[in-house]
Amino acid sequence: MALPVNIQQLEAGTTPQVTPQATPKPLELLRVLKQGPKTRSEMMESMNLTDVMNFFKNYISPALEAKYIAMQYPDSPKHPNQKYYLTDLGKSLLGHQS
Repeated sequence: MALPVNIQQLEAGTTPQVTPQATPKPLELLRVLKQGPKTRSEMMESMNLTDVMNFFKNYISPALEAKYIAMQYPDSPKHPNQKYYLTDLGKSLLGHQS
């Protein structure tokens, strides 16, 4: 189980060893989702990204593992209407930004 990472650790790129994937990249994703639930393609477009594999590895997976985001259809990850949204933990993390 990943430990929660605070905003300063994400911005500095320093996180506890238990959560090595948590970097500023998931933080950028959280900021995009602050506007509301989005599909993978909507998030990638907002972030000017094109590589789907990179996006899942470096953005979606770390944020899901840290429980900062969740899927609208968690039992069906490839659901055609899948959207991602901020969890209360993700909202809390963004709320602590200065």
